[in-house]
Amino acid sequence: MEFGKTPLFEKVNYKLAPDQIGFDISDKNEANFLIGTPTWNQKEWIDLIYPKGLKSNQYLSYYSKYFHSIELNSTHYAIPTSERIIEWRNMTPDGFRFCPKVPQKVSHGGLLNEIDVWNYFVKNMLLFEDRLGLTFLQLSDRFTYSNFFTLSAFIQTIPKDFQLGVELRHESFYRNQALIPEVVDLFYKHNISAVIT
Repeated sequence: MEFGKTPLFEKVNYKLAPDQIGFDISDKNEANFLIGTPTWNQKEWIDLIYPKGLKSNQYLSYYSKYFHSIELNSTHYAIPTSERIIEWRNMTPDGFRFCPKVPQKVSHGGLLNEIDVWNYFVKNMLLFEDRLGLTFLQLSDRFTYSNFFTLSAFIQTIPKDFQLGVELRHESFYRNQALIPEVVDLFYKHNISAVIT
């Protein structure tokens, strides 16, 4: 199998070992899972999820009645204005979570060195207030373990109340199908979630 890819999905064991789960869900009444998609603005969903006649400016309000979160993939390409974020926040109910994706200028183009873009992104995302969920940093597959100190320095810039999940896509960060201990320690110390796809 090529690292991170397989054409044989039915043969993949998706179960996590107990020491890989990272949280205790022994009390099933206390477990809280949020279900969502990468985007809400899908015209193809008319007649499948959205009723006919629903206007595109109503999609988010309708979406948030049935889903609990959104990946907000659009932030990977452009940072929305503060006005747009406040509008989106006000269109969703309590308990809904926006999980924005870090801009590609930071994650791919600048390989975590575009601190001005990062700071602007964080400032705007904090406008989601109680609707802000886990922010998703998908690193380029060019970002290797040789960049570990860059990753460590970047993590120091994350505000304490800003939840971040990081997807490391290069195989140099893994050994025997597990994150290497230095990465696990760094994530644990700074309360960073590992995103595995």
